[in-house]
Amino acid sequence: MAIQKNFVVKNGFEASTNLILADADTRRVGIATTNPRYTLHVNGGIGATSSNVTGISTVNNFVVNGTISIGSTTGTEDQYLASVGTGVTWKSVVVPRTSTVYAAGVGSTAFSATYETGLIDVYVNGVRLVPPPSGLAEFTASNGSIVFLNDPCFGGEIVELVVYNQL
Repeated sequence: MAIQKNFVVKNGFEASTNLILADADTRRVGIATTNPRYTLHVNGGIGATSSNVTGISTVNNFVVNGTISIGSTTGTEDQYLASVGTGVTWKSVVVPRTSTVYAAGVGSTAFSATYETGLIDVYVNGVRLVPPPSGLAEFTASNGSIVFLNDPCFGGEIVELVVYNQL
């Protein structure tokens, strides 16, 4: 059976020291370099209409002129890729914390905020209240929408609810 060959490299190939070097001993090819450090080492930019990279890759400067797709999904503005153990997923950028300030009225005990249980701090006049589940807790925050102070306000206090978001 005959094999059609248009180009054969044996015992190394060098088109020009400034263009292409193929080293049979190291099994490396250099483009615009005579000292390739990788199987294919390109000293300069690479343009491609399609690319398939498998394994681990290191990139010093990565510029995308367009969108990035992972699998069948494409991220949107203010999203980033996060590792999920067996792959990656798109996540939205969140503000690490938000603060809501109230001027408390006489007898006020309930203040609204959207929060995840355990991810909220409550301050009255700048003093942080002891959070649950401590036996000395000074407020209750268990339903994700209302914070209840154990003691009613006298009136005029500044109540600040600081909500933390999971990243």
